[in-house]
Amino acid sequence: MSKVSLGINTGFAVNRYPTAKEWLKVVSDAGLKRLQITADMVDPRYPNAFIDSEIEAILASESAGGPSVTSAFTGAFTRLNLFGHPNHEIREYWFNWYKQFIKISSRLGAQSVGGHLSIISLQDDGDTESRANRLQHIIKCWVDLSNFAIECGIPTMIWEPMSISREFGETLEAAEEIQSTFETLVGRERIKICLDVDHGDIESKNPSDTDPYAWIKRFASSTHCIHMKQSLANKSGHWPFTEDYNKLGRIQKNEFISHIRTCFDDDLELFLELSFRERNPTDYKAPQHIKHSVDYWVGEPVSV
Repeated sequence: MSKVSLGINTGFAVNRYPTAKEWLKVVSDAGLKRLQITADMVDPRYPNAFIDSEIEAILASESAGGPSVTSAFTGAFTRLNLFGHPNHEIREYWFNWYKQFIKISSRLGAQSVGGHLSIISLQDDGDTESRANRLQHIIKCWVDLSNFAIECGIPTMIWEPMSISREFGETLEAAEEIQSTFETLVGRERIKICLDVDHGDIESKNPSDTDPYAWIKRFASSTHCIHMKQSLANKSGHWPFTEDYNKLGRIQKNEFISHIRTCFDDDLELFLELSFRERNPTDYKAPQHIKHSVDYWVGEPVSV
């Protein structure tokens, strides 16, 4: 297989480390060199002066040997309806917002940008015709954004299969149908998948739909990156790779690396996607848990 790299999604920093200077230190102290920056850190709705200063700080850190942004993703504050909203003006607003986010991502040097496809309402999800129309529009928006990203120097859009039907891609079959549509429209390299080891519909009758290794096997050729966290049976959170969670979790280093080596031929980015509740002592131990998670993956060699 080709090169596998480990980085981190900046979701851990939301409301905890609001400026680049703060969260870059956490990432650097953990020994990581690759970043998937979330829109929460450089939201296009922020004042331009703040965005410019954050971009300058991130690029200056990179020039000095710090972490570099290789990917950009939507975040906690943008887990919204986006192009699936019932109101066309709201859909248009988010389409334009996304174009601005792509521009910011390009300035940071990202080579991929994306997030969840969009989310539809319970009402639309329960109506076959409405759901089909919403999804058709969402796919069109993604294709158009893919074209815009190319113009901005970003070769790949990445979308994330989720865990419920109104967020899309919740089962292997549902995700494959969407990805096949993208590949028919623009080719495999233009719109790829960001897999998440903790996603999948827990009410599915097919156990493979919540098996991270089944997802890896099915979508290896269409996957650009993987969100990493410790996954429990109830898919309940973005848990770190600490001793306590590793005892309970599905993601074990040797097994995971064995599957990666078997399934992937192209370069692959792994991004820790960890979040920590605003409760003590979890709140102030976030850097410690991140460091433990990094050590788990890049520590002693594994035998597979």
